Amino acid sequence: MLLLWSLCTKVWAQTTFEYTRAADLNEGIYLNFQQYITNAPIPFDSLAEEDFAKYWDSKSIDIHNSYTIHYNGKLVEIPSTSFFGYNNGNLFFRVYDQGFTRAGIMGSLTHFSMMVTVRQPMPVATYGSGMAMGYNNSTVKLMQFFLDAQTGNIYEFTPENLERVISRDSILYEEFKVAFKRRNKLEEKMWQFFRAYNAKYPLMFLGEKQED
Repeated sequence: MLLLWSLCTKVWAQTTFEYTRAADLNEGIYLNFQQYITNAPIPFDSLAEEDFAKYWDSKSIDIHNSYTIHYNGKLVEIPSTSFFGYNNGNLFFRVYDQGFTRAGIMGSLTHFSMMVTVRQPMPVATYGSGMAMGYNNSTVKLMQFFLDAQTGNIYEFTPENLERVISRDSILYEEFKVAFKRRNKLEEKMWQFFRAYNAKYPLMFLGEKQED
């Protein structure tokens, strides 16, 4: 049993690495979070010839397109709205079905922003029943998000969502609760604890580090 544990810990040590720069990661498409955190994207040259040409022209993935990929020995057409993200030398993550946005601050919590179309509920007339709530108006606004590398979840950057993550660390959480008793300077405090968490918990990847 001790020998087995020793072998397992050696394998684990050999197959994890701490993120330091985008060049550490293999380029390609992430169909899911697991491919991202294991540094195992589908290489861009696995795209069918026509789709690879479309990618190569812009070096980006279009949220409105589907892509045919050589995957698990088959040609599979996959809509980009189901991609988790992609890495073309910079990391991009999908926000809802509205597009891909470039990662800003990388860490075990990764921050990014995007202009998002938000539908607003407004009263609308309904036949025979007066007024009801519907969605007939929309606005575009800049929204902030973060990716939690422990769960793969993408959250809006709010005190409530940040608290979910900070609560894993009892010391940071006690400081967080004291700081947020007063609801002033919220964004400044959020950034303080966002950075503190990342400093304490570096972003770790499974798999092999990309060599120069």
